[in-house]
Amino acid sequence: MRAPEDPDLDEDEQPTWNIWVLNREEGTLNRAIVSDIVAEDGHDIAPQFMPDGRLVFASTRQRQSKAILLDEGKPQFSAFDEDRDEEALTLHVMNPDGTEIQQITYNASSDLDPTIMSDGRVVYSRWDNVAGRDRISLYRANPDGTDMELLYGVHSHDTGPDGQNIEFVEPTELPDGRLLVMMRPPGQQSRLGALPVAIDVNNYVEHDQPTFASAGLLTDAQEILIPGDLSLDESEPALQGRYAHISPLNDGTERLITAWSQCRLLDTTSDPQNPVIVPCTEENLANVNMVEADPLYGVWMNDPLENTQQPIVLGEEGFAISDVVVMESRISPPVILDKTAGIDLDPDLVSEAVGVLHIRSVYDFDGTPSLDIASLADPGQATAAERPARFLRIVKSVSFPDDDILDIDNAAFGRSQAQLMREIIGYAPIEPDGSVKVKVPANIAFWVDVLDAQGRRVSPRHNNWMQVRPGEEMTCNGCHTPTSELPHGRRDAEAPSANLGAAVDGSPFPNTEPALFANTGETMAEVITRINGIPSPNVDLRYDDLWTDPSVRAKDLSFSYNYADLSTTPPVDPGCVSNWNAGCRITINYIDHVHPIWSVDRQILDVDGITVLSDDTCTSCHADVDAAAMPMVPAAQLDLGDGPSVDEADQLKSYRELLFNDNQQELVDGALQDILVQATDGNGNLLFETDEDGNLVLDINGDPIPILESVNQVPSLNVAGALLSPRFFSRFAAGGTHAGRLTDAELKLLSEWIDIGGQYYNNPFDVNAWTVFEKYQPKVLVSDPYLELRTGPGRGYPIFYVAGQGDEVVMLKRRTDWFKVRTPRDKEGWVHISEMQHTLDLDGEQIDFGALGLDDFSKRRWEMGFNGGDFNGASSLSGYLGYALTPNITVQLEGTQILGDFSDGVMGTANILMYPFPKWRLSPYFTIGTGIIKTQPQTTIVAAEDREDEIVHAGVGANLYLSDRFMLRMEYKRHTVLTSRDDNEEIDQWKAAYAADPGELELEPLLVREPERREVEVDDLDSEDFEIGVFSGVMNVEDFGSDTVTGIRAAYHVTEDFFVEAVYGKTTLGQTSFELLSGGAPLLSDDERDMQYYNVSLGWNIFPGEAFVGRRWAFKGSLYVIAGAGSTEFGGDDRFTINAGVGYRLIATDWLAFHVDVRDHFFESDLLGTMENKHNIEFSGGLTFFF
Repeated sequence: MRAPEDPDLDEDEQPTWNIWVLNREEGTLNRAIVSDIVAEDGHDIAPQFMPDGRLVFASTRQRQSKAILLDEGKPQFSAFDEDRDEEALTLHVMNPDGTEIQQITYNASSDLDPTIMSDGRVVYSRWDNVAGRDRISLYRANPDGTDMELLYGVHSHDTGPDGQNIEFVEPTELPDGRLLVMMRPPGQQSRLGALPVAIDVNNYVEHDQPTFASAGLLTDAQEILIPGDLSLDESEPALQGRYAHISPLNDGTERLITAWSQCRLLDTTSDPQNPVIVPCTEENLANVNMVEADPLYGVWMNDPLENTQQPIVLGEEGFAISDVVVMESRISPPVILDKTAGIDLDPDLVSEAVGVLHIRSVYDFDGTPSLDIASLADPGQATAAERPARFLRIVKSVSFPDDDILDIDNAAFGRSQAQLMREIIGYAPIEPDGSVKVKVPANIAFWVDVLDAQGRRVSPRHNNWMQVRPGEEMTCNGCHTPTSELPHGRRDAEAPSANLGAAVDGSPFPNTEPALFANTGETMAEVITRINGIPSPNVDLRYDDLWTDPSVRAKDLSFSYNYADLSTTPPVDPGCVSNWNAGCRITINYIDHVHPIWSVDRQILDVDGITVLSDDTCTSCHADVDAAAMPMVPAAQLDLGDGPSVDEADQLKSYRELLFNDNQQELVDGALQDILVQATDGNGNLLFETDEDGNLVLDINGDPIPILESVNQVPSLNVAGALLSPRFFSRFAAGGTHAGRLTDAELKLLSEWIDIGGQYYNNPFDVNAWTVFEKYQPKVLVSDPYLELRTGPGRGYPIFYVAGQGDEVVMLKRRTDWFKVRTPRDKEGWVHISEMQHTLDLDGEQIDFGALGLDDFSKRRWEMGFNGGDFNGASSLSGYLGYALTPNITVQLEGTQILGDFSDGVMGTANILMYPFPKWRLSPYFTIGTGIIKTQPQTTIVAAEDREDEIVHAGVGANLYLSDRFMLRMEYKRHTVLTSRDDNEEIDQWKAAYAADPGELELEPLLVREPERREVEVDDLDSEDFEIGVFSGVMNVEDFGSDTVTGIRAAYHVTEDFFVEAVYGKTTLGQTSFELLSGGAPLLSDDERDMQYYNVSLGWNIFPGEAFVGRRWAFKGSLYVIAGAGSTEFGGDDRFTINAGVGYRLIATDWLAFHVDVRDHFFESDLLGTMENKHNIEFSGGLTFFF
């Protein structure tokens, strides 16, 4: 059941289907999964109780498949089916209380409608949709997913009425052992009609194909349970009505409980508000105004022996009863226990997350050998080169997410979408008798290809997904042609293996190594793995002759095609070459792994190592320009050069040239143009342009105008496979025109790429990778009714979006106690840790985010800060950068600007700071250092010279750590200026500083599930992006000393990082040094001493964070830098002014903030007779209000 659909929500945001359990005796109805979060994790449908009390059901949860996606370095998501229309359903099992949910099937499309048979196995409908096969057949498996196999119907989909195509769905076992199945037409249906058919699955694999043991049966396996004029055609009325579902009664009466609607007609001339609906009589059917009405499904009892049908629940207009279930006592099937590691399964295989695939012989086709297996297996009769099958390739399905996660353009698939995207698991050698036994990853959908010695596929694509569970061994006899209807893939129905195996115990196969002794019936693969162990796949192709007895003849030569031999990037993790594991994938993207081959340098040099004898680089001939960058016709009309295609900008032109038809070109007047020839009709007659009357159109010379057409160029490669691409590969074979120009490793890479489909990409997350959200970013689920997102990391930033309960959010970064997150709607914002603590992980548990404390500052290395203070009576402003060598010692570079009444100065020093107690929050330190000080007398002092002296200092100070990244510093230094005069100068300096560590904290990955997404409707939120306030402080105006400054500021926060600010300030200037020395002669009138300025600036919040007040309180804040331009008015003139500075904003509440700023206003002035740049330093504090 689920809640009704919400018309205001998207399809993927609708309520999910949940499983509910009805207890008839207690009269209770409860949801099986208690937790709302877990219940909403996927759609759960079609549940069935198993004999052990657990439930088997179809679900989009894909529990184990999501975990494997993480192992592949991809985000977790529920994969879509192979049509990429909706999330695929796979079978899961769980306890009746909703715990211990386990996925048991791994189809790339959907597995549906599980039912429990009398032998305890699960039968279900599987949608086989590889390469557009689009059929739903019957499969079966054990309750733990082992022994999964085809049961019935691959070649019986044309058995509907009049040969109509049908699907086999909703299987249920009948009392006589046959399987009751509803036959439905493919695709969506508006009337829900189906045909009930009983199928003898015990003796048949197709409607006309008995099992091997039942060979000779001539009856049809299928019987329509309710005879009569039943129809699946929705274009005309079904005279006998329509059946939506049927359940058998197990009381020996053969009665059926049905969901049935009689045939009804709607009078189209009647009032739509009061429609006239009548039965399907001959008279009504003859009325042209009558059309079939919507079905009215009710519950009916059908008795086939009495040929009666009686109502149980009558249908109601506007409702449809689509499924009926009979609650009755019945004999419980036997319990098939889950296979256990160490008892039923190899524990080593289980721990490796692999199973085993054993093929008895690839030369076995439905029990008949295609070649003489015994002769091929005998090294005395056949060499390795005479065996057509040499390697097995294991190919894996690639999962695709919802468009909300990744929107993939069709161009990413390449020439054909039939194969979607594929990854290669690895390769295994095929033994001389055609057998192979190799590990394969568990819990994935895979198939196998048979290859020749060059690694080219010699078998048709399997186009049918297989699976193994951890520790499981799957054995199949051999191969099967797609058109053959003989039993295959069902172990109890197919013919015995054509490979009889060893004839006796304890002896080797004929003419093989004596140490490789066999047991009766063993294949060569079983022998070699019993002695040497089951091998893992190789990502390279490697052959070694392990079988030939050297006393009979020489062993066949070993060879290998290795990715390590490529001069381009290999398509596999290097670790998988030497240490394969279940997570290894060969992922071939054309743009990354194939295209670079064409530009590999293949020049052949003379013995001097300089002279080029020939250039076999592919693009030296296959390009549209020559070495001199002049246009040329690409060799063989094949351009392998760089650059996008003019036909598809999202693909390289070399890809299009290899795989698509193209027009042949020629060089005309130095430019490439399509070759045009005169068109001909079907008889070879030349064609000319004609008018609408069929008369020839003549040119100015009176000649007919020929119809011209381009010349087609056939592509070199065919996505059907390497062997079907001889135009390309034959040129590189021995004796070919390009023999030796590509390496064996390159040819193997090209063969495997084209064999699996020649895709442009084979990893959807490599397509436009820069637009895809970052891998390994942890995700959490919102458990509160909502989660508020702010534009920045502080409560002073406005709330702009609300994520709803059940939403998944991705954590992008953390700054102190603020997390930047992304919602399913791609909204990015900041959330406080107090709210994040209420989110949940995969198991529905709260997450400990590890709130930052006062000890975290000790983890810093880099430190930067700004300070201001007193330097022997003058104002000083400094900036510094420090690096912590150890927790106790920091080295520091510092630059200082000194602003005095009679002189200014600059000072640069290198310092060492020693912290005896680095872990203390108020941490004292000692400092020593040396540097240079340059003194600049002001222009009002006559005959003064600049001077530069060395300086040394010692001092003490203390850091007060506000958070892990911010601190306040108080410091005293005693400087000694080493002058050239007799006496050195002693100077005291006091200063206060604000410092920050620019690093950010890293997030640890979390393993979480994908929830069902829902939108939470909220009222429009007010936007608190504006800020206005006042400030006051001290402004040191060069030549005029320091005076009080006041002003107002207004700001607009454009983003979380940037804001625009307008400022107006005012101060009254004091006396210049000239006025003080001259006894008070004024340079300016009182009115001219009033200085006012305004500016507009851009600010950048570089270090948002928090400041601790005690151990319980913390306020949000941000260190920012700011710069802008404006005008300053004093002395009767307006001066263009540039300002720059730093500040800190401390946000006390959601609407109030305090500011501390240091800014330099600099402009040109000739007030004192010389045009000079003037620096005017302002220290201020203030408060602002957000609105």
